[in-house]
Amino acid sequence: VKRTAPVCLTSAWGSQYWTLYSPPRRELAQIYTHERIDLSKPGAQTVRVRMSGFHNGASDLAASGYVFLTDCNKSFLVYSTGKPNAWDTIQCELLSRVLGPTGVTAPFSLADLRAWRLEVAMRHGRARPTLTDAQNRVVPLYGLNLRTQAGHALAPEIADDGVPTGDYLLPPNLAGPVKICGKVRLATPDGIREELIEKTVTPDAERAAKPVLPRLDLLGWGAPSYEFSTKSSHAAESMRQEIADAKAAGLTKLLIHARTSKETLYPSRIALPSTITEGDALALAVAEGRKQGVEIYAACILGVAQPDDLKAHPDWAMIGRSGKPEDWYCYNHPGVRAFHAALLAEIVTRYDVAGIALDYVRPGGGCHCPRCAKGFEAKFHKPIKNVGAYDDDWRAWQRDSITDYVRLLRGALRKARPTARLVGYMWARFAPDKDRAIQDWPRWLKEDLMDFVAVGQYTPSTPWFRAECRAMRVIADRELGGRADLIYPLLGVGYIHRANPSHAAAAAVIHRHLQAAREEGMSAAGFFSFSEIRPHAETARAHSAVPSSR
Repeated sequence: VKRTAPVCLTSAWGSQYWTLYSPPRRELAQIYTHERIDLSKPGAQTVRVRMSGFHNGASDLAASGYVFLTDCNKSFLVYSTGKPNAWDTIQCELLSRVLGPTGVTAPFSLADLRAWRLEVAMRHGRARPTLTDAQNRVVPLYGLNLRTQAGHALAPEIADDGVPTGDYLLPPNLAGPVKICGKVRLATPDGIREELIEKTVTPDAERAAKPVLPRLDLLGWGAPSYEFSTKSSHAAESMRQEIADAKAAGLTKLLIHARTSKETLYPSRIALPSTITEGDALALAVAEGRKQGVEIYAACILGVAQPDDLKAHPDWAMIGRSGKPEDWYCYNHPGVRAFHAALLAEIVTRYDVAGIALDYVRPGGGCHCPRCAKGFEAKFHKPIKNVGAYDDDWRAWQRDSITDYVRLLRGALRKARPTARLVGYMWARFAPDKDRAIQDWPRWLKEDLMDFVAVGQYTPSTPWFRAECRAMRVIADRELGGRADLIYPLLGVGYIHRANPSHAAAAAVIHRHLQAAREEGMSAAGFFSFSEIRPHAETARAHSAVPSSR
C-alpha cells in the first residue's frame, strides 16, 4: 500500500467472498477468506485465502496482478497489485467504467484506451458524456466538471441511492444550441492524458420529460425446501398459497424445482427411488398455475450430481484436475446425456408444464476423465494435463461440450413435446463479451437452443445491477436482433435483504433495481429466490406488465 486510507478492504458479508479481476487476462474469479486488507497500514500485506467452489479457474490464480473488488455496497474499494499501485474509493457503475471521483481512470478499467472518442449526447433534457474506446465500447463519464461556454455549471444527476446516473443537468432557461466544455483525465497505456470535451448540443424541448418505460414480464425461480411443503397434509394448500403469492407479485412465470442435487420432487419412473420425495409437487404446481394464470416451469439441476447417481454409476462423475472424482456429472458421458434427456422428456410428457428450466448448465471446473482427455487431445493435439484454466483451447473445448449437451437436450424435448420450452439459469456478465462461466447463452438463444435465459445478477448495488442490465441490452441488440425479452436479469433478493437493515430499505433497493432494468431497455426481470420476494409483492407488482387487479 503506497497511499494509505483509514479503511479495511473486506467483502459483502464481512469477510467472505471477494471478487478478483485480472487486467492482463481480463478474467474474473471469486475467492473466500476470513481476512481483510488494512489499507491504513503502508507496505506489503499478505492475505491467506482458500479457493471456494464458486470460482472461474481460481485454482490457477497468479501471485499478483489482480484487483480486489467488494460486491456489497454502492461504494467499492479497489486495490491494484500491479503498477501503478493505487487505491481509490469509487461509486461503481460499469466494471468497464473510466473514471473514479478524482477524475482519473480506475486501475481495473476495461476500456481499451489505445484509441478513444469523446461524445456528449442529449437524452430527456440531460447531457450524457461518454467515451467510446478502441473496441467500440461506450462508457459513461463521471466526476467531470462540465460547464457551458458562458460559464454555467452542469450539476451531476444523483439517483435515489446517492449514486450518479451518468447524466448532467443543464441550467434552467437555456435556449438554442449550447456549447458544453470540460476536461477528462485518462490513464492510457502511455500514461495520464488530459483531453478536452467541447460539444455543442441542443436541449430537448421537454427538458424534464422522461420516457414511458416498458413494464416488465416477471418470473420467480423457486427452491422447494423453504417455499412449499411436500408433506401430503400441507402440500395442496402450501402450493395454492405459493402460486397466489406469485400472482400477487405480478409474476407470469414460476420455476418450481422438479429435481435438485439431492431430491426428485415428482414420482419419476427414471430417477432412483431413494431420491423421490413424498407426494407430487409438480402436479400440484401445474394444476394451481392453470387455475390462477401463472405459467409453471419444471426446474432441474443437471450439473451438480445427485450422490446416489454417482454411487450407482461411478463413471458418470466429473474428474477434476487432481484426478479425483467430483460431485458434478461429466457432460460428455453418453450415459449422463441419455439419462438427462430421458428425465426432461418424462417431465414434459407427463406434466403440462410450460417448459424445463435448467440450473447448473455449465461445465464447472471441467472434466479430465479419460474420455474427455482423449477427445480434447484429438481435437487440439496436446494433452489435457498440460493446459491451464485460462488456456483458450481448453475453454473452447468446455464451451463446445456444454453447447452440444444443450443441443441434445433441446432435441429430446422437441421430440417429446414440440411446444415445451427450454430455458436456463446463467451467470451474470460484467461486460457483453466476458463469459464468466463458459455458458455461451447468446449463441444458444441465437441458434434457438433455448427460448429464454434467466441471468443471476446478485448485488445490492443498483449501479452494478444497472451496469449488468446494460451489458444484457448490448447482447440483445448485437446478437439477438434487439430481443431483450429473451433475457431475464435476476435480482438476488436475499443479498439485498442482508445488505439493508429494514424491510423498507430492502424494498427501496428492489424498486431501484427494477426501475434500472426498465430504464436500460429490459422488458423482463426475475427474482431468486422467489420466497424472498414474497414480502415485497407490491414493490414487484408496481413494475409488472400484468395489470393490477385492483
